[in-house]
Amino acid sequence: MSLVGVGVLRFGLIGAGRWGRNFVSTIEGVNGIELAWIADPNPAIAPPCPLFDNRRAAFQSEAVDGVIVASPPHCHDDDIREAVARGVPVLVEKPLVLSGRTARDLSAFVEAHNGYVLVDHTHLFHPGYAKLKEMAAPLGSPLALQSGGGNWGPFREKTSVLWDWGPHDVALCVDLMGKSPLTVKARCLEKKETPEGWGENLAVELTFEPGVRATIEIGNLYRQKRRSLQVDFGDQMFLLDDIAADKLVRRTGAGKFEPVAIADDPPLSCAVQAFAEAVRTNSKDIAPLKFAVQVVEVLERCQTALIE
Repeated sequence: MSLVGVGVLRFGLIGAGRWGRNFVSTIEGVNGIELAWIADPNPAIAPPCPLFDNRRAAFQSEAVDGVIVASPPHCHDDDIREAVARGVPVLVEKPLVLSGRTARDLSAFVEAHNGYVLVDHTHLFHPGYAKLKEMAAPLGSPLALQSGGGNWGPFREKTSVLWDWGPHDVALCVDLMGKSPLTVKARCLEKKETPEGWGENLAVELTFEPGVRATIEIGNLYRQKRRSLQVDFGDQMFLLDDIAADKLVRRTGAGKFEPVAIADDPPLSCAVQAFAEAVRTNSKDIAPLKFAVQVVEVLERCQTALIE
């Protein structure tokens, strides 16, 4: 049951791991939103609100306006279904789920229950990406894309590099092209065991039209953090580099690079605020969820290509 009104929105949080804690600190800095409870089995957590060891007990403790799901990806399907069945809108950490079939079944369930689910493909909410799309709109379809992200770690037992890092880049490329790729290729560039666990760097190629490709490199074996997106329109090219001082630059036909001013709002804060706006307006827009299903389907195709 929703409590939406003109006052403060109260959200629940399922999962208080690394990304869940990011949500906690983000919400503390967003006006008009507060945490009602956290559901996580770790008793060592010191949350700023009541803590429950399971989501059912949390839901029964207090009705909330929305719920944020930051549990491990293999738990997302059950967590989302529980919230949607209770009539609660959901913001879920990427990836939506770990298979195309599960994603399609979940989408059908949400639609049948008139629910709302938004996936936190964080970089889609980056102010620099929003500005890039705005400036690129009159230029037509991109001719080529290069995207990549990585760092040293994290090394996860139950989530591969493809499903941990890949959703960001696949989401950016599919969103920019407005469709899923015709073909996908994927290969492992490097794989090794570290003291923290197994790591790998991957290369992915998505072909959207003959001669129009997106090349992606991701991994958890990079010694320095990286996160960039390059979009080439021929006469103009945009580079969004989240590590650089000038996060968004444009290259003109003369070959000159010029910085583009963007807002400095953190992408996760923008994602939370977008979700809050959807909750306040009682949105039932299924498009964000359908897009997330597309992303999962492309990742699944990449996974198959890696195995082959």
